[in-house]
Amino acid sequence: MSVKAFAPSQWVQLKESSAFSVSFRRLRCKDEQNGVSFSFYAIRLENKSNQKINLQWYNAGEGEGQSDENYVSLILQPGEVKEGLCDAYAANPLMVLAQSQSTQPVLSDFKFYLL
Repeated sequence: MSVKAFAPSQWVQLKESSAFSVSFRRLRCKDEQNGVSFSFYAIRLENKSNQKINLQWYNAGEGEGQSDENYVSLILQPGEVKEGLCDAYAANPLMVLAQSQSTQPVLSDFKFYLL
């Protein structure tokens, strides 16, 4: 499948501590094979510590509550950076479907743990 990003915005800081940072940017992902495109928030996680960390949150869109379906838990190694990309948007917890009127992703009950 060929999916490309176009018109990406700049990274915007969402949460930050001495151990990690969370940023997002809005992307339009175009699936050329199927002729469709969708707007997503790509999430970027950075472990700024020298320890392994576990980040946990809920990808809760407008009107959605917290459920097992939208719960995310990711482990980052020291210095590791992970970010959402259009080529893997379908099952990627770092790609949050953008609602039409939203200005940032809704990541609720955000927690982190040093491992």
